[in-house]
Amino acid sequence: MLCLVAVSRVPLPQVACGSGWRKLRTRVALSVGLAWRFASDSGGENFGLGKFGHKVLLAESAQGLITHYAVLKGNPSDEQHVEASLERHKEAFGHAPELYGADRGFFSEKNVTRCEQVGVTVVCIPQRGGKRTPEREAFEKSAAFKEGQRFRAGIEGRISVLFRSRGMKRCLAEGLERFELLIGAAVLANNLMRIASLLTKRSSRKRRAT
Repeated sequence: MLCLVAVSRVPLPQVACGSGWRKLRTRVALSVGLAWRFASDSGGENFGLGKFGHKVLLAESAQGLITHYAVLKGNPSDEQHVEASLERHKEAFGHAPELYGADRGFFSEKNVTRCEQVGVTVVCIPQRGGKRTPEREAFEKSAAFKEGQRFRAGIEGRISVLFRSRGMKRCLAEGLERFELLIGAAVLANNLMRIASLLTKRSSRKRRAT
């Protein structure tokens, strides 16, 4: 199983974009998603024959960079990862994300409250279970919430990219450590490709402006 979540200890945009880093920081948002996938860590002919892979937590920024990843033990509930992902984000960027987007599996009143306490402006986690209050219904129908959920849905595309073209579809190596190396390499490949794309776009804008 695979779940994506965000934030590297050395923020790659700062290293790669130099003076452009401040502009990137003002647009920081965090999207958290979860997906199941068959992936064998034993390799060979047993691949796909009913053996689930590991659960991976990933977070993605508004620039398409994976800011944090972790291969999880067992099958922990999604909601218990919200506070840790917020702390990891603050460690890397120095502040809470302006927007926190996740699916309803990450919802709890405690998590929503925690996001607000650390300074998240828009908490886009749909309520799971129970009757929604009129205020909650109005918020989930608001433009800001819907925009946040559209942003969150983008992580599904990022997961697809990691599977299709970043080498994370299948692990033939044995053992958890080698599986973690595979995930790390796929994340690194994704971030390097995104940074290259961002720098190319910035160079193009400068050429058009001169």
